Amino acid sequence: MTQSDLLKPLVDAIETAKKRINLYRGSLREDETRTRVALIDPVLRALGWDVSDPRMVTPEYNVRGHKPDYGLHKPVDDPNDEETVGNLVAILEAKRLEERLQNHYTQMTEDAENARLNYAGITDGDNWELYRFVGGGLRKEWTPVMQVRLTDVPTYAAAIKLLVLWRPNLASGQLLEAETSIVGPPTPDDPPTPNPDETNEDWVPLPTFNANISRLPRRIKFPDRTVRDLSSWRSIIDATAQWLFDSGRLTPENVPLRYGARGGMINTTPIRPNGKNMNPVYQVPSQEIYVDAHGRRDTIVQRALVILGALSVDPSDVYVEPR
Repeated sequence: MTQSDLLKPLVDAIETAKKRINLYRGSLREDETRTRVALIDPVLRALGWDVSDPRMVTPEYNVRGHKPDYGLHKPVDDPNDEETVGNLVAILEAKRLEERLQNHYTQMTEDAENARLNYAGITDGDNWELYRFVGGGLRKEWTPVMQVRLTDVPTYAAAIKLLVLWRPNLASGQLLEAETSIVGPPTPDDPPTPNPDETNEDWVPLPTFNANISRLPRRIKFPDRTVRDLSSWRSIIDATAQWLFDSGRLTPENVPLRYGARGGMINTTPIRPNGKNMNPVYQVPSQEIYVDAHGRRDTIVQRALVILGALSVDPSDVYVEPR
């Protein structure tokens, strides 16, 4: 059996999901149950999670009165034991096709924390996301482990991404991401492997990045492939303003620019509309352009999105690289 043969059930399930999304998008957008039956359950089965087997999957797993759609269980030590249910390893939330997943991040992570889990996932059948718990304290943090949209990438690329959810892998508690070599060596007709910085693989569009549950990204990448390192949350604003200036979009002629209900703005002086000093503030080098960089992590990200949109840049073309 070749490596490609091992992937065949998953590849087939993804191909089927893509066809169903194309054919039945309107119906699937209206109903979560349809989405689960038509899209999510077949992919889970191909990943080794038999949704009809209580030893593997508990539908509507009860976590302090709230019920995530799937509780995923580790295998028991004895493969002949048909009664014992393994320990819970992760929860997976299911939503109807094209429902906004970000609206459910808080509930997803709260359920996982209450169940004392390190992994939590969410999917609408097309978008699949898995997060890992990375820190406690006053502000609990979750970092993305895998994010893929089936209809945006080639089927084999999607399969490789989804192997993070393969039952033996997820149940191990030490996730390993698949290498591209799992689909076999490239043929002479295959294009050369691009530089990762020239693709958007493993990068997250800024509008879908949830600062509330994530760590500071490593880098930010702009539409012209300019990449800047990030040293703090406010550096997202700094890097965005500097790139906008370098690309000719931000000039002294198009400021002041207001971008916050509480006074956030770009101005020719480091003063807010209420007369108070901007603090912290980013000054474009050698220019009388000052950018208010005040705010919490989620506010910083939202302000960056507003600035980009105000200067005619599609924010979905800007990506961040999660840690």
